[in-house]
Amino acid sequence: HYVGGVFCNRKIQKKDNLIYRKIDIVDAETAEAKECINYVLKALDAVGFRFGLAHTEVFLTANGPCLIEINARVSGAYGFPNKMAKLAYGTNQIETFAKCLIQQQTPLPLPNLMRRHST
Repeated sequence: HYVGGVFCNRKIQKKDNLIYRKIDIVDAETAEAKECINYVLKALDAVGFRFGLAHTEVFLTANGPCLIEINARVSGAYGFPNKMAKLAYGTNQIETFAKCLIQQQTPLPLPNLMRRHST
């Protein structure tokens, strides 16, 4: 598995709907991100997901991560998280998948955001 990005969604409830208010890019090196990444990788293995694009969502609760969604699809409405990932990490889910297919190469891990943007 390869993690294409870690994001934190902030939502508010309006009547019966949850509305996205903010999406933050999360440094994959933080303890919280690592906990969620490990959980997601185990979830993908548990459902037998081995190849292709996957979108997952988890809530990080006081008791640890809780799986909300796991789907074989590109992440995000209109590709917005992939646009954010490209700016933050230098690549995105679609580009990474294409490189794996065309060049048959293993992608590099996500860069540390603090090092990538502090120069």
